[in-house]
Amino acid sequence: MIELWTDGSYSEHTNVGAWAYKINDENVIKTSNIVLENGNTSYRMELRAILKGLKGLKNLTNIKTSINVYSDCKGIVDILNNVREMESRNWRIAKVRKKNGELIPSRHIKDLDLFLGIVQLLKATSHKINFIWIKGHNESNKMTLNVKVDKMAQKARKDYEKYLYGF
Repeated sequence: MIELWTDGSYSEHTNVGAWAYKINDENVIKTSNIVLENGNTSYRMELRAILKGLKGLKNLTNIKTSINVYSDCKGIVDILNNVREMESRNWRIAKVRKKNGELIPSRHIKDLDLFLGIVQLLKATSHKINFIWIKGHNESNKMTLNVKVDKMAQKARKDYEKYLYGF
């Protein structure tokens, strides 16, 4: 089993965002983070962490395996689990359900480009991918990996803010 831990960080004050992921495998630990500027949101950084983490898994193993993707953003986990279910029934990703069951046309979904990128990766893999919500910033047991990727993303964002603005 492979674990992918993801998190994003964003400051409205500076409009600087960053993301980080950590792949935890018995044989390999791979980490990555990057900073982006302008037009970001915390939601977008969370999605980008998942997308880049899934891309980082591409060359990790050729053996079919289970992958648990952990995110502390419940809304994203719920949507990705719903989209995967819709895709498995050969429905088009034209609509996503709100909590109350109402359908939203895809043109109204913010960050649809990142959702579609994730769905493309899901379609292209033979791995069983589970999206799991975890309570963020919880230091207990295994959740320390969430704290680690959170700190990685925050550090990258703060370092870039310091570079850009001197603080």
